[in-house]
Formats: sequence, C-alpha cells, structure tokens
Amino acid sequence: DVYKRQGLAWAYLKQYGFGTREKSAAVLEKGYDAARRAVAYAGNSPFAHYSMSTAHVWRGEKELSLKELEHAIDLNPFFTRAKLAYYNRHELMDPRIGLEAAEELRKALALSPREPDRPFYFWAIARMNLVAGENMEALDWADRALSVQPQSAMYLFRRALCLAALDRVDEAQKALDQCEAASPGFLARQLDWRPYDDEERNKKVFGGFIRNGLAGWS
Repeated sequence: DVYKRQGLAWAYLKQYGFGTREKSAAVLEKGYDAARRAVAYAGNSPFAHYSMSTAHVWRGEKELSLKELEHAIDLNPFFTRAKLAYYNRHELMDPRIGLEAAEELRKALALSPREPDRPFYFWAIARMNLVAGENMEALDWADRALSVQPQSAMYLFRRALCLAALDRVDEAQKALDQCEAASPGFLARQLDWRPYDDEERNKKVFGGFIRNGLAGWS
C-alpha cells in the first residue's frame, strides 16, 4: 500500500543521505525509483511528493525538487517539514528571496517546536541573516542550533562563522578549537564547503573568516 511504498523510498533515501554507510549511487537510484513509484501509486500523498523532492535534490535536480515540495504543500498546507525544506532550498537557489525565506522558516518552526531537524533550520535562518549582514541575529540562531546539539562539530563551526562576522575573533577561535576537538579533521574538510552556488553570497557567509584569517581562510 502507499505507506509501505513511501516507507521503502524513505528508507533508501535516509540510508543515502543520513546513514553511516558510504554513499552509493545505487542506493540513491533505488530511493529515487521507490519514490517515483509511490507518487505514481498515490499522487495525493504529501509525503510521497516530499520523498520525491528529496531524491531530486540529491540527484542535483533542484528545480524538480522545488516542484515536488510545492505539490506536497498544496496537498497539505500544514506539512511543516515540506515547508521548511521548500524555503531553505528556494533561498539557496534564488538570492532574491533573502530574509523572506528566513521569516517563513521561523513561522514554520513556531508551529512545530519539536521538529527533529530544527537545528539544521536554525542554522539556515542564521545563514540567511549572515548574507543579509544581520550578524547578531545570525549568531542568535546559530546559538539555538548549538543548544540542541552542543557537541556538534558542524554547529560549533557555524557558530564560529557568526562570531567571526562580528569580529569576535577570540570567541570564534575558541569555537573552532572546540569543533576540531569534537571531530578531528573537520576544519580541513570544511575548506571546500560552499552553501551557495554564487560566490557573492558565499563571501558574505565566510567574510569574517577571510577578514580575520581564521580556519585556514585568507
């Protein structure tokens, strides 16, 4: 039935995107095929479209991912997870939406305060504020993400980004030291990470690191 089909799709996609096993194109294709079958079987299922959107985004098909999220939200305007994914991905793709997306994320999170992925979206709001030059607001949201996962190297690193944007260099360096202690080698791996496709916005995210020569950035 539809629940089994949706569950199978999400099991493959979760294994590919969030699991501990090495990422495999074969696993992603199994998830894509299962999601496609779920949508074909139950086109009125918001979660089937959400799963399809996840498969698309991991295949690099960003526009198709947004369209599937739009379908999911049309079918269930209260599907918080689909709204969160939609506004995060939309802002990553379109610089014009800016803080409008951050506000939509904030409203969606207020309706689902125990959302399991809330630290990720707290950071998304912080990222959008960094790009807008609202650095204190960015730090506030980065702190919220870290408060949920205080030992996370990822959120320690992203808090450091916000502190550096405020030129609070000693605090930023302390966060970077904690990050490396939590996950040795993490900082080196982040040298190639860019949240955006356009360098203008990436420079705003990493501006504090570049300006202050932190974490290998110059």
